[in-house]
Amino acid sequence: YHDFFSRRIARGQTVLDIGCGCGAVALDIARATGARVIGIDKDAGSITQARALCQGEDMEFICADALTAELPPADVVVLSNVLEHIDERETFLRALRVRIRPKLLLVRVPQFERHWQVPYAQELGLDTWLDPTHRIEHRQEEILAELAAAGWEVCFIEARWGEYRIEA
Repeated sequence: YHDFFSRRIARGQTVLDIGCGCGAVALDIARATGARVIGIDKDAGSITQARALCQGEDMEFICADALTAELPPADVVVLSNVLEHIDERETFLRALRVRIRPKLLLVRVPQFERHWQVPYAQELGLDTWLDPTHRIEHRQEEILAELAAAGWEVCFIEARWGEYRIEA
């Protein structure tokens, strides 16, 4: 899935990888595209791992909560498995568009209907979420509605391997 991001980013662009975790996606983007990548994550341990993984690369990692921090300008914003952890997604997505004004937003979220058993199990009252910290696992119409409400125009969406990959 890293290629989904890299294929859409051009050399010379600045990329903000929000929720960068250990930095694996950020590193692959930087190496594949030559773009300047800035990673941000609120977990100090993840930022320490990212800095160690990317040592010697021209990359920056910031330990901060993207919901409240002042974010640096960027041409591209990457949200790889981030939105499902946020309660006020539309507010966050709108703030990214208005404050950062990126040319491109690349999103990856888990798909609710990744298997026929998921909606069926939910009807039975069983827990079906991939992670207990998820606030949502999206249906296609839900993620598209959130992006539209925040002012983003979706130009590409695909469902692959139980997730949606979106370019807006």
